[in-house]
Amino acid sequence: MCQKASGNVFIDLVGIRHEHLTWTRGKPSEFNSSDVAARGFCSDCGTPLYYRSLGGPHVSMTIGSFDQPHRIPILYEMGLEGRHPGLRAVPGAEQIGTTEEGDGVEAVARVRASNHQHPDHDTTDWVVHHV
Repeated sequence: MCQKASGNVFIDLVGIRHEHLTWTRGKPSEFNSSDVAARGFCSDCGTPLYYRSLGGPHVSMTIGSFDQPHRIPILYEMGLEGRHPGLRAVPGAEQIGTTEEGDGVEAVARVRASNHQHPDHDTTDWVVHHV
């Protein structure tokens, strides 16, 4: 779902605790991409800004939305089952595994069961959920 939300084959994120985050130019808009997660974006230009688990302690900010993204190290990769076959692993980054195993299996199942992102095909109905 991160690939669809970012419109790309991967998304680079950095976790920031809510109490360490200050918005300096207005507040972003949000789309509830599932019943347990929201994705923030700039309502003026559409830039994807973050992913957050509803009620979670942090926000996963898109690294590319920072003024100096090259200063943020990429420490690990996860969701390896979705890696594009033409892309290699990031040198030095820990390879966490897939979203289909380990502690995240139940969380991923909850997201998939309540996914609000539009499918790749036309449908007769689609309910948009905004925060």
